[in-house]
Amino acid sequence: MRTKWLWVSLFIILFLLVSGATSAHEVLQGDECVVEADQIISGDLFVLCRTLTINGVVEGNLIGAAYTAQINGEVQDDIYLAAGQLNVRGVVGQNLIFAGPVLQVNPTASFADDRGDVISLSLSTQIFKDVTIPGSITSVSYQLLMNGNVGREVSFWGSAFNIGGEIAQDVNATVGDPRTNDASQLETLLVPFQFDVNLVNPGLVISEDATIGGQLSYTSPVIGQIDGQLANDPAFTPIITRPDFALSDEQNVAWFGNYLVDVLREFVSLGLVGLIGLLLLPRLMQSPLRNIRWRPFTSLGVGILTFFMSFVVVFVMLILILVAISVFVLLRLSDLAIIGGIALGALNIGGASLFYLVAIYISRVIVCLAVGRVIVWSIWGYDSSPRALYASLLIGVGILAILVWIPIVGWIFNGLALAFGLGAICLSIAQFDLRARAATAQQPLHPGTSRPIPPPPMIDDKSSAPGMDNLPSDFQWWKDDE
Repeated sequence: MRTKWLWVSLFIILFLLVSGATSAHEVLQGDECVVEADQIISGDLFVLCRTLTINGVVEGNLIGAAYTAQINGEVQDDIYLAAGQLNVRGVVGQNLIFAGPVLQVNPTASFADDRGDVISLSLSTQIFKDVTIPGSITSVSYQLLMNGNVGREVSFWGSAFNIGGEIAQDVNATVGDPRTNDASQLETLLVPFQFDVNLVNPGLVISEDATIGGQLSYTSPVIGQIDGQLANDPAFTPIITRPDFALSDEQNVAWFGNYLVDVLREFVSLGLVGLIGLLLLPRLMQSPLRNIRWRPFTSLGVGILTFFMSFVVVFVMLILILVAISVFVLLRLSDLAIIGGIALGALNIGGASLFYLVAIYISRVIVCLAVGRVIVWSIWGYDSSPRALYASLLIGVGILAILVWIPIVGWIFNGLALAFGLGAICLSIAQFDLRARAATAQQPLHPGTSRPIPPPPMIDDKSSAPGMDNLPSDFQWWKDDE
């Protein structure tokens, strides 16, 4: 998570540097944005579109966001784009910097600058065959499918890394375990978005046609499939994620020692967060527990939906920041663009960090409290004392710390705890808001006074009771509340 936000911050900073030093000559926004084949845009182009198609020439930078984007023409400077899917088929003048689910650099694409780099923060980054990246590739993605050629080095952090082309210099990679089946699970989540992407299984795969001119250094749970030509012997750093009885006793002991260290680290981190929360906000920490107890499935559903929607909200906030900075640049307020961009970026990152702090830590602490309370009450009976509360926290944290670091299935327990806790917190916030509105509706219009009670309706009844005739004109037979 920290790596992800590091790259998002880098993306914003690079954007600010470009926007602060230049002035835009063209802005495109709307549902469908098209730069026609015979159209030439002088200077930078700022975009905020659902679909973006560049068939003409942009003589400056391309900066902005779109749901889907096609670069068929030429962008003579850098591309700074956040999009759901970007297909590059034309000419990139210098660097390509992308943030979004899918990036595809197709066979007809080319880079005019012999130092042009590709930097991507994505789910899938694919460089097709016959494409040459003259500079380097830096990617934080689930997968990097590199079938083209790279003039310098490649750095990758993710799960799946396939190499089918020529890399002139070093390759540094961190990849996942091919024995897992992460690809099918992720593809299920991508079905509603209809992106043109095929996910492959984790691991390092170097095909027979691949060539690496420098040093290959990679970290993985297992040895990669290396069939290509390497200038040097690969440097492999193993990650032991689960016990293997085919290993030696020393290696299994080392795995178990690492497991205990991970469990202890999880116990300490969750325990400290829980203790601080109970000391500072004891009632707020306990209020979501009733939702986990009485509305478990609702809490689970709300938690899953909220967590996935958070990525959409962060992405939309990033787009709004880009729009705000674009407006400042158009008004030639470069200083204000820089200051406002930094402030809005810090606000976005700060808000997202606070949310994910609650989602990743507080929500799981809530579930630990709920599990620990059930155990404590079943052993000692109903006890609402502080001693029982802290005992519940420590017992629940200990159980969750053991479960989440179990190989293969630990992520399931972790995800369920996060979803249950986050959903319970969201339901508690909604219930608090409803109670606040109900209390406000019952309050009088002015403090210290009550609503005046209207007089009962006068019924014109000829058969009135005795003594009600011939009364003075100022006679009032009801009483006002004072």
